[in-house]
This record gives sequence, structure tokens and C-alpha cells, in this order.
Amino acid sequence: MNTIHNQKGKLHGFSTDGAGALNALKENGANPHRKKVVLLGGGGAAKAIAYVLAKEASQLILLNRAPDKTKALAKP
Repeated sequence: MNTIHNQKGKLHGFSTDGAGALNALKENGANPHRKKVVLLGGGGAAKAIAYVLAKEASQLILLNRAPDKTKALAKP
């Protein structure tokens, strides 16, 4: 979670990493829709980005130097 929104005194948290990455790709001419995509890394931002890309891409390949993180990231 990297964003907090105050809505009538109640705080709501959400992540903008996935949507931001997808928008950046599209704005730069790299639309992942129905394409094979490789994601490098397995940290917190990668998890949010993987979630968004998994819905867009036809295939998502995860590469990371820590196999345990990659396995955890690949779980639904």
C-alpha cells in the first residue's frame, strides 16, 4: 500500500504501483494486452505489477534471483 485517501474522515489505503506501471508501458507504446511479458524482480512493487500484468498479458514470465520470492509471487 502506497497511497492513503481520506474519505469523510475514514482512511482508505491502496497501491498505485500496478496501475502506474501499466499506464507507463502504454504511454510509451508498449501495450502488454495479449502479449508475452517478462517481469524482472520479486519485491513489493513487483507483486502489484504482476497482478495487473497477469490480467492483461497472454503469458507472464517471472524472473528473480530469489526462487522463494518468485514462487510466492506466482501463487494466485
